[in-house]
Amino acid sequence: MAMYRNPAGEPSSIIEVETSVFAFSFLKAFYKPQISIDGTPSFKVPWGITPVAVAPGPHSVDVWVRYGGFPQMGRNGVTVDVAPGGSVRVAWKVPTWIFRPGKITAFASTSGVNGRTDGGQDEARGPVGWHADRLGRHQERYFDGMSWTDRVRDGGQISIDPLGAQ
Repeated sequence: MAMYRNPAGEPSSIIEVETSVFAFSFLKAFYKPQISIDGTPSFKVPWGITPVAVAPGPHSVDVWVRYGGFPQMGRNGVTVDVAPGGSVRVAWKVPTWIFRPGKITAFASTSGVNGRTDGGQDEARGPVGWHADRLGRHQERYFDGMSWTDRVRDGGQISIDPLGAQ
């Protein structure tokens, strides 16, 4: 399994990009998926799971495959927030129709860090992203797919509010 090192050379957090084919298995033999992190030049990866080392924080992940005359078939992207020392899994599947985006989903990796400190229970896994703050202290709080984080957002401004603080 190859490890891509981010441009800053800081492999403190990981985005695991999982690429798969469900309808066109012949694609695996002839075409390789491509990944771009934060708009950097894309790089080809093998089918399956590719760990990408990144600095902690939010990152945009785009995945596609070059197929015949279509240089970015199935291109789709997602923004993930990776905790320091944590990991996030981004799963991408080739679309059934070449003109459609591939299915992309982000989840906290099972090896990720669970920072829940407020005593409540979360979904075992859920959609990664910004959601209404369940504590009611801010407009939104970030859910990393496994637990609520200390990252909050009000009026588009991101700040930190520890879950245990009152």
